[in-house]
Amino acid sequence: MERLASGKGYIELSDLLKENIAPTASIVIRVSMLTPPHPNQSKAPAGDWLLLIRLALQGPIGILNRKCVVRRRHAGGTISMKDDVQKGLFTVACLTSIREMVPPAEQAIIDERVNGLNRIAIELAYQKGGRDAAIKVWGTFKGRGLGARQRWRWWMLLHFPGLMRVVGKLRGRR
Repeated sequence: MERLASGKGYIELSDLLKENIAPTASIVIRVSMLTPPHPNQSKAPAGDWLLLIRLALQGPIGILNRKCVVRRRHAGGTISMKDDVQKGLFTVACLTSIREMVPPAEQAIIDERVNGLNRIAIELAYQKGGRDAAIKVWGTFKGRGLGARQRWRWWMLLHFPGLMRVVGKLRGRR
């Protein structure tokens, strides 16, 4: 936020779509400020970031360059009780809802971000929760964002792990 405040002094829609740069806080906004109402708004998950995006659709948002937020720290010093996989999937759900609301030029930013998050989510789910956790993540995004070879590799790994072990052993012998 400080970088944007010292540079141009405001946040634009593209800034918010590239990353969630606004600190988590309780934001109260009158519904009448969010005009025109979008039919997909009711499908979107609740969150401050989404409210800021709705405001940014109407024009640039000014920045007060000062600390105005107190973050709550949970046990162990974390800001959120969600793990990285949950955060990534929540962000993908938000971006999917937002995609229908933004102009076509910004949809490419969203697609690129969703694809990157999908690649990270499947890796993290497999590392932390094994095959079962990765299958749940795979069911959410169906390999979107992966290249054809990676999509095939993950599909085989999740659905035919025995065959993939044999392939791995054969490759190791070379």
